[in-house]
Amino acid sequence: MGNEAVEVSDLWFRYLGGRSFVLKGISFSLEEGEWLLVLGPTGSGKSTLLLTLNGIIPCFIPGELEGEVRVFGLDPAKVGVAEMARVAAIVLQDPEAQVIAFTVEEEVAFALENLLVPRDEGLRRVAEALRAVGLEGLRREAVDTLSMGQKQRLALASALALRPRLLILDEPTAHLDPASALEFYKVLSRLRGETTVIVVEHRVDYVWEFVDKVLLIENGVVKYFGDPEGLFNRISLPYLLKTGIWIPEVLAGELVRREPGELGGPSPPSSPAIMAKQVSYRYPGGREALRQVSITAEEGRVTCILGPNGSGKTTLLKLLAGILKPDHGYVLIYGQQPRPEKVAYVMQNPEHMFVARSVLEDVALSLKSAGYGEGEARRRAYSLLKEYNLEEYADRSPFELSQGEKRLLSLLLMAALNRRVILMDEPTFGLDRRYAGIVARELMKLARAGRTVVVATHDTWLVSAISDKVVVLREGRAVFEGGVVEFLSQPKLMTEASFSPPPLLEALVGELGDLEKALLTYKRYLLYPGGEGA
Repeated sequence: MGNEAVEVSDLWFRYLGGRSFVLKGISFSLEEGEWLLVLGPTGSGKSTLLLTLNGIIPCFIPGELEGEVRVFGLDPAKVGVAEMARVAAIVLQDPEAQVIAFTVEEEVAFALENLLVPRDEGLRRVAEALRAVGLEGLRREAVDTLSMGQKQRLALASALALRPRLLILDEPTAHLDPASALEFYKVLSRLRGETTVIVVEHRVDYVWEFVDKVLLIENGVVKYFGDPEGLFNRISLPYLLKTGIWIPEVLAGELVRREPGELGGPSPPSSPAIMAKQVSYRYPGGREALRQVSITAEEGRVTCILGPNGSGKTTLLKLLAGILKPDHGYVLIYGQQPRPEKVAYVMQNPEHMFVARSVLEDVALSLKSAGYGEGEARRRAYSLLKEYNLEEYADRSPFELSQGEKRLLSLLLMAALNRRVILMDEPTFGLDRRYAGIVARELMKLARAGRTVVVATHDTWLVSAISDKVVVLREGRAVFEGGVVEFLSQPKLMTEASFSPPPLLEALVGELGDLEKALLTYKRYLLYPGGEGA
């Protein structure tokens, strides 16, 4: 092997107890300072590949590893994670899986202390890293009081403080609001030519201009490795869309140049199913998360809650679910106080919903909660798994699934409960384009069937594709409540919400000269890229 920064040759990997290999003969190399974007459908092996580059696989996660990996000449499987930390830093999909200290400042300093970085130098690095991700004002806050997005920023800061030669990023902006995600890549772009970066990212428009190489993996096999421009010469856009690969929206314009048809409008207006009136909430010993918030959500509609990280979106969902109780004001669900057993609440971290030893058992438990007997619950559980293409995982532990598959399972658990009110926190996080489309269509289907659907999300495409109504939170206050067209017509309001309109939607507005028509065309492209079902 040569002097490249990263060299992977004929890499195969199978998890301990796994039936088949997840990685199948992966080979690629990067020169120092190059950026690599790893693309692939959910479950294709992207995260598994990243974990071999710093030794987590096989040192912490055992399995059968064949082939060679070299990072600046080091073999991660042999030297171990501690030694690899001197040259490589990784940010995982789930930020809660890698925070361990009590305060924000202590978290960023922890790895520096373990690497014996001198105190004064360490303090400078901590300050610089927190400033880079916009957390300098929270340096003494307790980590467990942060929102998921703020925890993701914290994980990024911890990695940047190490000043690694290789930075490995697995969906690093999944929990960030759009403005923060754009700012993150702007900060990261300053490292171009100095730091080698390998990133898995479904917001490809944010990172596309920075990458030097693209690695496309499908079912553990390399389908393409080379320059970004060459990807579309070798593999057609329709194939990428069908396979579930996220691609830059601006490159997909020719696929949407058709007259928009009908997608089916929302149900006629009804009285609010959910009402929050002058709701305030302060976490014990912490900051005030919500301040006099009053909103409604109607039956048969999809309501999207937007706002910057830390604006109170998750807190509001928990109040609507009855998990938290307001300090002031009140919440009513169909005229009664909310109770967790009356709503289906899908958490931001899907692992928090898993309670059984196997995927099948978890789904069956949800069905039994909905009133089914033991035998019927198991039969229906397998049928649901098959519908979501998860039947092959029926006997596996839910914790062994990929992040995207875990998210799908959490949605399936929600569907099995058959509740009238559905509350979802970041429902498309970690999903490839194909499965994200399945989730989006399912949410619209539930709303059109008379359910009340409330979604907190940072995915601007999802808001544009499915929302009937938008609520914007900022610094714990509701600053807007209205229709999606009204929201998208106000640039200042979108800035307040840290919302960046999808590039293709903006292009369609310019081309068609009509926001509503452009929005309908964009919905067709997102939800039915091949024209089916529209």
